[in-house]
Amino acid sequence: MFRRTLATGMGVQLSLPAQASPASSLVLSLRAAPAVRWVLRRGWRWPAGEVQLACAQGPVSLWLPGLEGTVLAGANAMTRRGLSATQLSVGAITTRVDGYAQGFVAKGGDGARTGQHVLAFGPAEHPSVWLCSVSCHGRSDPCESIVTSLTLTGTSPHPPATAAARGVVLVADHPQLAAAGLTTALLLGCGWFLARRPRPRR
Repeated sequence: MFRRTLATGMGVQLSLPAQASPASSLVLSLRAAPAVRWVLRRGWRWPAGEVQLACAQGPVSLWLPGLEGTVLAGANAMTRRGLSATQLSVGAITTRVDGYAQGFVAKGGDGARTGQHVLAFGPAEHPSVWLCSVSCHGRSDPCESIVTSLTLTGTSPHPPATAAARGVVLVADHPQLAAAGLTTALLLGCGWFLARRPRPRR
């Protein structure tokens, strides 16, 4: 089991095969989104496949209730483009103790990849929005169990709309605009990270 602290009182955990060993992860720039930063990027490889995990942290200042669908839709759109997938099947958005989750299966020229996005909110004393994404390439077993094991700990309940967001009528009328900066920043990072991760060695 991989466990790592992301912030004070908050962490991430992921189950891995016993034979998994560390692999390189892609270094990406978030200069286009200065308010967002990488907190975790890790890769692992084993004889039958590989997995990549990425977590990014963004501001909660423009969050409005109901934006989870917009953010996760953006995650899936960027994942499909980045993977050059001919088909992307997504599951229903589920509400969990640690936030919102949505799984996906991307199919392309080099086979299928199973993945999941988890959208969550940091502790009340450190308000923030988090997106962790995992992508697994290999046999459905163990990929399915790896992907579904992604969990964030120490998260807070869905935060209320911020005063800044409530005061902007345009944003309230068009919630996708409120998510634009956060979605672009978080998902540009996680989506392209998962798409361009290192290939398993043959």
